[in-house]
Amino acid sequence: MAREFSEISNEYSEKKVAFQDIKTHLDEIMNLRETIENYEQQINSLQAKKANLSIFNAFFMEEDISSKQADIDTQINQIKDEINALKNNSLYRTKEQIEEASSSLDSYLEDLNTNNEFKKVVREHLIADAEKTLPTLQEDKNKPALTLNILNKIEESAKDDISLKGLLTIDKDKAKVALLEELLAETNNIKPGSKGSKADEAKAERDIALQVYQKQINNMKRKIESKGNILKTHITNNKEKLGIPDDLDINFDDKNSPLYYIGQYANSDSSISFDDIKKKANDSLKFYDKKIAICQNMIRYAKKDVEELKSQKAFSGKGLKSFEDFGLVSKVKRFFVGIGKGISNWINDKPHPFKNVFNRVETPVIDSQTKIVDTDNNFKDFIHTEIGQDAYQRVFNEYNRKIKSQTSRAQDDREDR
Repeated sequence: MAREFSEISNEYSEKKVAFQDIKTHLDEIMNLRETIENYEQQINSLQAKKANLSIFNAFFMEEDISSKQADIDTQINQIKDEINALKNNSLYRTKEQIEEASSSLDSYLEDLNTNNEFKKVVREHLIADAEKTLPTLQEDKNKPALTLNILNKIEESAKDDISLKGLLTIDKDKAKVALLEELLAETNNIKPGSKGSKADEAKAERDIALQVYQKQINNMKRKIESKGNILKTHITNNKEKLGIPDDLDINFDDKNSPLYYIGQYANSDSSISFDDIKKKANDSLKFYDKKIAICQNMIRYAKKDVEELKSQKAFSGKGLKSFEDFGLVSKVKRFFVGIGKGISNWINDKPHPFKNVFNRVETPVIDSQTKIVDTDNNFKDFIHTEIGQDAYQRVFNEYNRKIKSQTSRAQDDREDR
């Protein structure tokens, strides 16, 4: 016997209480992933430092450089070991199992999906959500697109502008500052007291070295600030040339501005490079392109399913109607069908040929395959129920898998060409 949607909705919510710890585990997984990403960034930073050691061959003997490179390799290997340990964590490895911890509730969703009207309502809601999200995504995409466009035009202009090209050497200046600061820290850790009778001499040498390194750091930072200010002035004075909209306020300190990362690049206290900000903008652009494509495909899949569901019966069985058979459409259909029946009765000389021909069909007999019904019209508010939200998420995930599969096949086709 079919059950009411309101009844199984309440039951579902009660049983789901047992799985509330799932969210906690998923949060732990996300923390693990964030930690791994931070470790990977540290590795990239160490690799860059190792590559830049050759710049300071004037400060070190070749064996010293080799020793420092070996130390960096040791640090990188240690971090890689930490990453491997985290990836072997049971929570990290069993993400799919944790997400499926509520699988015992699947039977409720499967029963609910025997009702085509519910399936149609869910997909119509998904279409509305996706269509509402698209304009926001397209607007958000404009920021990294503008940033990347400005950076590309700056690089292009620098090919014919020696002064501008010189401003883009800030990266090298920052690399020198980083190594000088490391030298400063190492020298500061020297303990002259361990030199015995030469302690005073060693202390004097250390203090001189500290002064030299600090002076060089200050000089390099002033140089970076100077170049950065000139670069910002160049951008401000060449808005049209760089494709910056007239109505955009030039603000290098506003995190919501497409010029924010350029301000960070010009900041001597920031380690971000020109390539870094290009990569950030490009990654953001790809992120929004991907999200927009997903939204568009979601709408396409959902609309196709809705059209198919419209052609099916809400319930199968004798005397049952499709979704459109209720309301104004049903009245129009009943009128013309009734006219046909009445004329047929009249031709066959039946008494009272038009009697009852316009009556609505009795309450439909629900097919045994339809396990959930909605006589109280609660489907329209399904998204406010836990079972409705989970059913919605299931459809979303189903479409997402289709989209990923389609993207993967398209990528394989491109590689085969």
